[in-house]
Amino acid sequence: MLCIRRDRRTWLKTIVLFVCCKTLEHIVYSNICKFLVSNNILTSKQHGFRPGFSCKTQLILSIDDWARSLDSGFRTDVAIFDFSKAFDSVPHTRLLGSCISMIFAVKCLPGFLLSHSTVIPQRFVVHRSQPSWSDVISGVPQGTVLGPLLFLLYINGITGNIQSNIRLFADDCIVYRTIRSHDDSCKLQNDISSLLRWAETWQMRFNNCKKCHILSISRQRHKSSPVYYIGTDVLSTVSSHTYLGITVSSDLKWHEHISNMCLKATRILNFFRRNTYCCSREAKNLAYLSLVRPN
Repeated sequence: MLCIRRDRRTWLKTIVLFVCCKTLEHIVYSNICKFLVSNNILTSKQHGFRPGFSCKTQLILSIDDWARSLDSGFRTDVAIFDFSKAFDSVPHTRLLGSCISMIFAVKCLPGFLLSHSTVIPQRFVVHRSQPSWSDVISGVPQGTVLGPLLFLLYINGITGNIQSNIRLFADDCIVYRTIRSHDDSCKLQNDISSLLRWAETWQMRFNNCKKCHILSISRQRHKSSPVYYIGTDVLSTVSSHTYLGITVSSDLKWHEHISNMCLKATRILNFFRRNTYCCSREAKNLAYLSLVRPN
């Protein structure tokens, strides 16, 4: 019984500390946000994890640009990038250095990062082999309040040398340009190369060409878009791509997106039909409103 009581006390202390830490994080987060907004530090191209911004604002601005280009009779080439382990790749030393360079120094940040990294070392055990413990020197703490904001601060300079349009939603990144001549294609390629250089400089990495693509938005039936490269790899051209939950087609029509949503809703409907046949009408109605109707 004494062991059980000790475990309960430890558990209760952990819960209390967890609540206190979350509360303190919210206080620090709100003050940091006020400082960033008042000094206009975060780029306006970033719509993730920010008050007043969302997937909707990102999609409205992007699709409006593409539609205007279509109405003018031009093609828009969209380069879609995917970070590799974005939140886990942020080095702590450079993160603190970038915060200081923004005239934004918070004394608790080093301790916050240390409390989630070096205080709790990690190791992988494979087939009973036990390697030595290692400190975690990179990655923003996930599941925290400050973690996403720290990531936004770290990649804030990604837009520095980009001449084309760039849109960011946390670690989702797209770069697009209206193609009026061959010179526009060359400028977009230069921006792709600039992003790659930025990633190497800041110890981030994009996924290979299997997850990075080019989407050419045009009303032309026979599309002949130029070849774009990410490093030495050729970016594959796709006819459609899912961006922030929306399937964007190369003709900017929504038939494929509607079909995908209907298919997803039908699968969920069939799933809960098989598993709620013996439930009450109220339970079935709740399952439908919670799982199927939102899609």
